[in-house]
Amino acid sequence: MHVLVTGATGFIGGALIDELGRDPLVSKRYATVRQKPQAIALKRRGIIAVSVDLSRKEELLRLNRHPIDLVCHCAGQMQSLEQTRLAMNTIESTRNLCAWALKKKIRRMIYLSSAAVISGNLRALLTDSLPYRAHDAYGRAKIEAEKIVLAYRDQGLPVVVLRPCSVYGEQDPHFFPSIIFLIKSGAIPLSFFRRMRWHGLYIRNLTAAIRFALRQEAMEQGTYLTADKEKILFREYESLVSGYLKPRGARHRKRGFPGNIEERLSLFLRPQGYAITRLLDAGFIHPFSAQEAFLDTLSAFINRAGRNPWACRRSRRVLSERERSARGDSLIRKSRLQPG
Repeated sequence: MHVLVTGATGFIGGALIDELGRDPLVSKRYATVRQKPQAIALKRRGIIAVSVDLSRKEELLRLNRHPIDLVCHCAGQMQSLEQTRLAMNTIESTRNLCAWALKKKIRRMIYLSSAAVISGNLRALLTDSLPYRAHDAYGRAKIEAEKIVLAYRDQGLPVVVLRPCSVYGEQDPHFFPSIIFLIKSGAIPLSFFRRMRWHGLYIRNLTAAIRFALRQEAMEQGTYLTADKEKILFREYESLVSGYLKPRGARHRKRGFPGNIEERLSLFLRPQGYAITRLLDAGFIHPFSAQEAFLDTLSAFINRAGRNPWACRRSRRVLSERERSARGDSLIRKSRLQPG
């Protein structure tokens, strides 16, 4: 298999392209990049980087030079100060890629939508059958992008639509670090943990679901909410992290919540779950339990802070390849700044 991954320098795409490298049936991995340092770092890991801006339709013609037969569309922007930029990156990039994939006659495309396309529905359990309803600009952009993908499916594009919920893991750059920072800085009390009940998605469960979908022609119908099998009860982990997450004192205490984090926290605390019956009925088996995955994630963050008496060896193995490439990227950027 020759697999193209968009967004390979991001959290999800980066984890996926590393996972595909361990798949014996994947002979070549391709990634779209915008910057030369990213291409160099990917090349060192045995990945063929193609310089393409997905929002520019003409640039996708560069992909025709390669025998790509499978596509995993993971590229996307979580938030942007400019709504037009968010729409272009999410909607137009998806439209251009679908048009190229249909003309190329690829074997299958995996499109990562988001549970955000239905998270505006005030239900305790979200299902794939619920109508589109988003609570923010990101969700609205994802709705439009998903509609485009489904329209191309009607034209003959073989595509599987996965709707992952909040994704976490050892390299999580988004919500998980924000929670830790806010507690350590004193912006929210540690007791906040006791009230948390969360249905998330471990990154390696997501990459396993994508690899599974690449081989499932029967999944080219409908959409698939993707989440861990279990919810996380944060109070079960309070004793393990209370010392690490102890606030640094009143002088570090911040008033209120920065940016839109208050809204995101309120959504985080909502007792919503995700019905993943369709995914399970397709035959997918989660390789990691939510409890094991969340413990590994906490372990990785605390281990990087040098305060981890219960370090998980497997977490360190998962991090090693990504951390080495990140250090390589940093060295490349520094070398470009040096004169001569």
